[in-house]
Amino acid sequence: MGGVLARLGREWHSMMGGHKLETPQDEFPEPTGPNAMISTFLEWPCLLVYGYFLFAFAIWGAWAIYRQSAHRRLFASPRAENGSGPARSSSGRGLAAPLLGKKPEKPPRAPLLVQKVTEAQGRTITFSGYTESVLGSVASLLVPTTSFALVALFVVLLSDYYGNCEWSWPDQLCYVGTFPIFGSFDTNSYVFLVFWTSSILWFGLLVAGQGGQMSNMFRLHAPLHSSKYVHVVVEEQREVISSGYSRILGAWRKMMQMAGKLFGAADSAGGMFGRSGGQSQTVPLRYSASFGASFIEFRCARYVLDASDGQGGFVQYDPTSALKCGYAGFQRLLEAGGLRTTDGETGNFPSADSIYRLSGPNNIPFEVDSWGTAVGEEFSTFFFLYQFSIYAVCLWFSYWHYTIIAVTVAGFSGLFNAQVRLASQREIRAMMEVTSRVKLLRSGKVIEVSAEEVVPGDIVKVTGGDWPVPCDLLLLRGAAVCDESTLTGESMPVQRLAPTEQLQD
Repeated sequence: MGGVLARLGREWHSMMGGHKLETPQDEFPEPTGPNAMISTFLEWPCLLVYGYFLFAFAIWGAWAIYRQSAHRRLFASPRAENGSGPARSSSGRGLAAPLLGKKPEKPPRAPLLVQKVTEAQGRTITFSGYTESVLGSVASLLVPTTSFALVALFVVLLSDYYGNCEWSWPDQLCYVGTFPIFGSFDTNSYVFLVFWTSSILWFGLLVAGQGGQMSNMFRLHAPLHSSKYVHVVVEEQREVISSGYSRILGAWRKMMQMAGKLFGAADSAGGMFGRSGGQSQTVPLRYSASFGASFIEFRCARYVLDASDGQGGFVQYDPTSALKCGYAGFQRLLEAGGLRTTDGETGNFPSADSIYRLSGPNNIPFEVDSWGTAVGEEFSTFFFLYQFSIYAVCLWFSYWHYTIIAVTVAGFSGLFNAQVRLASQREIRAMMEVTSRVKLLRSGKVIEVSAEEVVPGDIVKVTGGDWPVPCDLLLLRGAAVCDESTLTGESMPVQRLAPTEQLQD
């Protein structure tokens, strides 16, 4: 292919006026720079490039061997276990002892490395712990460095291709230079072919590994209780749009399954090679000094690390557990004076502090992406990879005037989409940052707290005026007129009434 590329380049160079075809094609005089920097591929600039890539591959190879051996030792340890089973949820009493600093009654078990639970909806959630390593950090730094090195090599190729051009717009346009670096078109074309193929493979790997998968490749597996990051995967059924069978789709699925087995991702949910649909995200493991426990936040839900059995699995508070008491249970809670603030139960309801330890603050954790993250995720798609790979060929083949226009349009389109995304995220965050004061009935007294301190099961006193409702409420007494336009789109306020008769639980 390099010979064909060089032959096409010769003809193109002749058409552009560089040389006339006065000799046979085999004796075509190559455009050679008078003082070419690189005459052979053993010059010091080439050796410098070889040395960098050999160093990078050596570091990546050493990291792969070290990571594999560390994982084998960790998973082969008799103290390492993988947990699976039904979803673990708590109404507030399951974590009361460990969160208050009490020792568990049962002897500690082996710590969990991977936890897989099944929710009531049938979704499977997998938690995997990761921690950082010095060698992994060094190997991860070589990823952006290699990307910049490939871009710099492309700039060098273009500088050689258009070297010593006399630019004059619009009467005379320079399409081919004198090749002052590599000395000839053939050498430049061979280097460009190797560079272009390697760049597509490299950036294609980066695009396929986005979403936290690439960063976890440079981290070590760790028990959940001692990890710094947790990779959460929610396995869901892949939506089937058409029930018809297609040979092409069947062949594609088989190819993806084979690739998944090759890369070790056949049993994971989501992703390109996953066996089913789903979502995944790597989130940091945080520690809260207010209740002395570690937790993660994923998809607007909090999962608390339970250390009561020594394994360190995650437990999610079920906000619907308060509704299981029924309408009569809320009436009894109202007559008893609401939830207890500290330790102590009211009927089937735990204390407000115990619920807060598990459910967390009454807010939706939402963060606006940075400008770099939004732009990077916008351009990190196979569509833009295809576009820019074609633009690179056009720019190298002297179609620089077309390429400049195309790259400008594609660049502004991506930046505009990133700006629209950030604007939408800012609007959502502004809605989430609405703060208000709420009057609650706790321990027989009406107290005023921030809306973030409301927990499921609290008795809230409805306030008139432009008071924003802090959460979903069930009216126990009286009536209220609510503006639900932001939720339902209704232009007029609606009236909500308390039940006039005893409801069945």
